[in-house]
Amino acid sequence: MNKFSILNSKKKVDKDVWMKIWIESKQKEVFLNPNYIELYQEKEDETLCACYIDNETTIIYPFIKRPIDISIGDNKQYYDIITAYGYGGPYYTGIKCKDKENYFWDKFYTWCIEHNIVSEFIRFSLFEEELASYPGDVELNNLNVVCNLTKSNDDIWMGFKHKVRKNVKKAKSAGVTVEVDLNGDTIDSFIDIYYKTMDRNNANNSYYFSNEYFNKIINQLSDNFVIFNAIKDNKIIATELVLVSEDSMYSFLGGTDSEFYGIRPNDLLKYEMIMWGKNNSKKHYVLGGGYRPQDGIYKYKLGFEPDGVMEYKVGKRIFSEDIYNRIVDKHINTIGIKKEELIKQNFFPLYRIK
Repeated sequence: MNKFSILNSKKKVDKDVWMKIWIESKQKEVFLNPNYIELYQEKEDETLCACYIDNETTIIYPFIKRPIDISIGDNKQYYDIITAYGYGGPYYTGIKCKDKENYFWDKFYTWCIEHNIVSEFIRFSLFEEELASYPGDVELNNLNVVCNLTKSNDDIWMGFKHKVRKNVKKAKSAGVTVEVDLNGDTIDSFIDIYYKTMDRNNANNSYYFSNEYFNKIINQLSDNFVIFNAIKDNKIIATELVLVSEDSMYSFLGGTDSEFYGIRPNDLLKYEMIMWGKNNSKKHYVLGGGYRPQDGIYKYKLGFEPDGVMEYKVGKRIFSEDIYNRIVDKHINTIGIKKEELIKQNFFPLYRIK
């Protein structure tokens, strides 16, 4: 394998190499696993990974290459790249060296130009010490809440806001218990509660994942998920699917039976998830953020770790300003929205806005 290469998960030899790199990585970060990235690959997309490897250093950057379905009349097919939902970016293992990072990005830039890549959007890991530097624009996107699982049980408990401790006790008094599903045996119950929760919240269609999506998580990410279920009278009343890496666990998808809101099963569910993570040597539990800064969801999560606020950043880069602007202008003419109005929405890339 050359120091720099682009791996394609559709090619068995490439995917085998990618999986080997992932298995040997210190973090075993779920968001670097090709099987996770493929969950978000549309029919015409490609799941790829840019790699730099030598005896001292590994840089691994998975992404999805997407065709841009807008013609600007030059008979060329253009593409953009994006990281999968969650947290990604160029992960770094081993000895950090600026020259190696520059080499990686120079090679990657050349590959992007040669393959008609117009723009790039990265959702970065919260743990910046694990990432290589990024040559594009970096912006604060949101605030996330992360629980520190290295603290003592007492410090974790007393670190909760009073309301959270009260709600945990309330759920316990009501007879709620929490069960852990490591195998996906309760996935059907999870899906049922999850869909009903999405219906209740008038969720965007993109959150209605298919049964195939969930089955792939169960079958292809078997070591990287856990389902936590809050139980009352032998019935699942709240549930959460959590993604798991070597050091971290991530709230991912979940739902609650609205009939049982009053006994606060979610607070107990989160508490038991935190305890499970601590008992399984995890260092971080990433609760995530809200839909918007400082909204009710964010403030609810903040109750579990008021001092655990971390910045969630994204990266943006345009490889060809001329091509990008021509595609944006063509898109604007099609949807009939003024460019000034599009820019105000801070959406990237602009030609993907609907």
